[in-house]
Amino acid sequence: MGIRKNWKVWSLFSLLCLIWGSSFYLIKLGLEAYSPIQVAVVRLGCTLPFVAPFALKFLRQLSRTSLGYVIVVGLLSTLIPSFLFALAQTKVNSATAGILNATVPIFTVVIGYLGFRKTINRVTFLAIVIGLFAVGTIILKRSDETLSINQLAIFILLATFGYGLNINTVKAKLKEIDAFAIAMVSVFFSGLLVLPLLILDWQSYRLDTQAHDLKPLWALLTLGILGTALAQYLQNAIIKLTDTEFASSVTYVIPIVAVFWGLLDGEEVNLTTIVAGICILLCVYLIRRG
Repeated sequence: MGIRKNWKVWSLFSLLCLIWGSSFYLIKLGLEAYSPIQVAVVRLGCTLPFVAPFALKFLRQLSRTSLGYVIVVGLLSTLIPSFLFALAQTKVNSATAGILNATVPIFTVVIGYLGFRKTINRVTFLAIVIGLFAVGTIILKRSDETLSINQLAIFILLATFGYGLNINTVKAKLKEIDAFAIAMVSVFFSGLLVLPLLILDWQSYRLDTQAHDLKPLWALLTLGILGTALAQYLQNAIIKLTDTEFASSVTYVIPIVAVFWGLLDGEEVNLTTIVAGICILLCVYLIRRG
């Protein structure tokens, strides 16, 4: 059955867009009461009770080689991006973070060409160049007739580079492994790695209910359970049902959802950022067509 007529694929795709598109706003809510490191730790730590029973079951079914790749997938798609996005969003609003996240397909194709022997035609190459130029207009800041780079925005690009590497790794090295197993085991190990931070400094994660409402905590719990555990399963399932390029094209819709939440919360998104975001999405479209 073709992708266009496969309702299962499109249902998973739509749900993933909604979850990931909302994740930038949830990070923003978490940062109202927690530090960036705490946001990442709570996000990952709260997934453990949900993924551990499944992960321990699947661990016995994985070879050492496959387990190694699954752990790498966890680092690239879960652990490292959780810290990078939380750090970046102390200075980058949630709408802009969602727009920059649209660079995933660009990095997916570049990494596929450089490391996985995939081909790039002229149209794709041109789209990549234009897309990177558009990214540059977003991360550059103008102040007193001088230009400077928003260094924290680069953290988002590092995260999306990791996503691109992750997508290629899953398709090339874990094609025969169940998507649910990949998601549960990779998230499980990411949660384990931050667990010492959560245990050793657990008192700092407690909210004074008189000083704060519980919205930041609930936002991070939602982010961890849906935006991390469930989203990883959805992405891996889509990769296995389709191809890496279609899976990465989830970023067509993610910026729209992210900008919606940002504007609803009163964020200021300038015209340059919007135009650059549209340009990035057009480049992603050309990459898909190419």
